Amino acid sequence: MDFRKLKKGDEFAVLMSREMLDGKREQSQLLGVRLRSEGKDYYAIRAEDGKFYDRNGTGLAKGFLRFPTAKQFRISSNFNPRRTNPVTGRVAPHRGVDFAMPQGTPVLSVGDGEVVVAKRSGAAGYYVAIRHGRSYTTRYMHLRKILVKPGQKVKRGDRIALSASIT
Repeated sequence: MDFRKLKKGDEFAVLMSREMLDGKREQSQLLGVRLRSEGKDYYAIRAEDGKFYDRNGTGLAKGFLRFPTAKQFRISSNFNPRRTNPVTGRVAPHRGVDFAMPQGTPVLSVGDGEVVVAKRSGAAGYYVAIRHGRSYTTRYMHLRKILVKPGQKVKRGDRIALSASIT
């Protein structure tokens, strides 16, 4: 259900809760939405956990987390096809993004998937790779401790590792 792609003739209904105090609206909360598009109904229903689900109980949170951590940290090295390596001085691609975070920070899977690699690997140090469907694989490197095993299914936001010290 993507409300950014509504078409002429689509209809939707919204269910809200409103708290009132002395006749004044204090707080509102979205409880559910029904979208009718091309004769078919789509539902988003808020559960007790605060997340939205369809009528079959399937979660509606799609896409990836923006960061692989619970809070945002400073980017210490961006993706760069022609980066000068700070250690060797050589120009070589840096095909990832490094974050400056305290050692031992929990690293999270950015999406649902299956762990395909969880091992020590040369310059990457401890490293985890997660396949998300057929199209994407995310890689997490420079880790202090791995918390998952190859073949393990993970959900968006699951703790997969603890970070090493990267500045």
